[in-house]
Amino acid sequence: MSFYNIKLKSNDSFQERIGEAEEFDAAIGRIVQSFSGLEISIKNVISIFLGIESDIAKIITEEMSFKNLISLLSSLFKYKYMKDNFNNPEIDIEKMFKELMSLCNNSEVYRNKIIHSQYVLKKYCVKTTSKMKKGLNTNIEEINADYLLDISDYISETSMCVEEFPMFLGISDFISGNGISVGYYKNKEVIAYFEYINNQSQSSKTNSSESSLAFDLFTSGSLTWATFGLLICSSN
Repeated sequence: MSFYNIKLKSNDSFQERIGEAEEFDAAIGRIVQSFSGLEISIKNVISIFLGIESDIAKIITEEMSFKNLISLLSSLFKYKYMKDNFNNPEIDIEKMFKELMSLCNNSEVYRNKIIHSQYVLKKYCVKTTSKMKKGLNTNIEEINADYLLDISDYISETSMCVEEFPMFLGISDFISGNGISVGYYKNKEVIAYFEYINNQSQSSKTNSSESSLAFDLFTSGSLTWATFGLLICSSN
C-alpha cells in the first residue's frame, strides 16, 4: 500500500495545467538556463587550457561545484600565464581575467539569491540565512520580472565573455556555434570542438570550406562579427 499517489508523468499539457506562462516564472527559468550556459562556457575554457579532448575534460569537471570550477580555471590561467607569458600590448590580461572572475562570482551570487529564496505573491523575494556572524537573518526585497531578466542578461553576457576569453590570449582566432555545438579556431583550423548532443551526425559540424570563406571575409573587414556568426551558423 502506498500513502502517496504522486506521479512524475502527466497526460495534461502545460496549457491545460498552467494556462498562459507568467512573466515572473519565465524570467526565473531564464536565470536557470543562463547560469547553466555559464557553467558550460567555463568547462569549455578549462578543457582548452588543459589541452585535452572534451570527454576527458568532462570526466574532470562534471561533478565539480561552481566554486571549484572557478578555482580550477583561475589556477590554470595563472599557471599558463606564467608559463606561456601571454602578451597582448593592448590589454592588461591579468586585470581582464580578474574582472572576468568577479563577473562569474557575482553571477553565482545573483543566481543563488533568486533560486534559493522564497516568493510571496510573486512580488516579494524572501531570503533567510543563519550565519555565525549575523545569526538568523531575513531579508525581504520587492522584485519583478524586469529585474529577474536583468540578472539573466548579466549571467548570459558573462558567459559570452568567458567563451571569448581564449581569443584575447591568442589561443583562438574566432569561435562559431550553432546551438548544439561550439568550435574554437586558430588559423582556420579547429583547435577545440564541443558537442552538447553527442549523437548528432557529422553534418552538424561546420563545413570547413564555408568556415574558411567566412573567416577570410571577417578578417578582411567585409563582415561584422555578428554577421560572421550568422553565416557560420547558417552553414550547419
